Amino acid sequence: MPLFHDDYRGKQPSVHALIIGVGGYAHLPGNGALKVKIHKQVGRLQPLISPPRSALEFAEWLKNSTDWPQPLGTIDLLISPEPSDSGFTLPGNVLQATISNIRQAFSDWLDRCDRDRDNVAVFYFCGHGMEKADHYLLAEDFGANPNDPWLGSFAFNQTREAFHKCKAKTQCFFVDACRQITPEMLSIEPNASALTSRDWTAKDCLNDLTLKAAAGKEQAFGPKLISKTPGFGPNKALGIAYFTQALIRSLDGAAAIWQGKKWQVQTSQVAASINKVLRLVKKTLAQRCEATANSNAWLRIVSTPKVRIEVSCDPEDADKHASLLCSGPLPPGRPVQYTKPSPWRGDDVEAGTYQAQASFAGNQYTHAMENLMVTPPLHSTLLDCK
Repeated sequence: MPLFHDDYRGKQPSVHALIIGVGGYAHLPGNGALKVKIHKQVGRLQPLISPPRSALEFAEWLKNSTDWPQPLGTIDLLISPEPSDSGFTLPGNVLQATISNIRQAFSDWLDRCDRDRDNVAVFYFCGHGMEKADHYLLAEDFGANPNDPWLGSFAFNQTREAFHKCKAKTQCFFVDACRQITPEMLSIEPNASALTSRDWTAKDCLNDLTLKAAAGKEQAFGPKLISKTPGFGPNKALGIAYFTQALIRSLDGAAAIWQGKKWQVQTSQVAASINKVLRLVKKTLAQRCEATANSNAWLRIVSTPKVRIEVSCDPEDADKHASLLCSGPLPPGRPVQYTKPSPWRGDDVEAGTYQAQASFAGNQYTHAMENLMVTPPLHSTLLDCK
């Protein structure tokens, strides 16, 4: 199968990724091929705009990212866009995300990852998902067989467990999909299997990071089309799913900690901070991620991560009258100054030591100053101006 990116030399450990985005579902309600039997089993699911854009965004970001434990070897990209999304263009070397293509790509990816213990395996899926006994992820041709639509899906939880047989000691699985159950599913048991068989003698991988965009029985969200939140790659502000934005931002440094004189993005920190970062992407989002990690293995080294900073005054009424000055990093680093009215919310600055000051034209409040140690993903402080 053609690869979206192939720089694998075969003799050294590498990062190998399988990325899947499904938006065009030819057999779901809303399209001409709707079958009544499918509707009775899964309800009214619509085609999606965000997943193909999100998958391509993540693939492009990964292709251009550096400082992983191993060099980037391969990216296998499968995308099925929604035909009505005329503003989306597929790059070359991308296959449709049918269940047969997904199964073959997964098998090939597993083989590449299994060749060296020091490989890093990265799996990403964005599209429709539903949960009952397992978390079922839907391929493009879900519903092609109206008597058994689930043949066009796969059981993610079983797939994740089965992948532990792979030698790669670092395995990252990211799923940007809903986990709701429809009323129609209550009376049926989906006939969906894993993408590979399980070896019950295999131990769990040494470094596991598994993130799901939604908590159990809940939804994952993305912009309808155009997001006002900047993206983090070449396709900025083009409907990238909120979890995918938060994932990229986390790997870019929002989940970094200072370790051994370096800013490291670690598996455990990504898991611990993903919900905080999701709120940075969209503060009012009614979405909770589920995350598991079993180690503190580092995934990336970043130079200077960006931190969301919020500074306000106590009492709250002082915000109306204060001017804020934030100076730093102090020392080392390049001195910078930011000035704005209070409250100060929503700006991203480089991690480091800053000095925040609140000043007032009148004498109704007290001038305040505080040194801040600003670390990812968010630093919030309240200056005492009473």
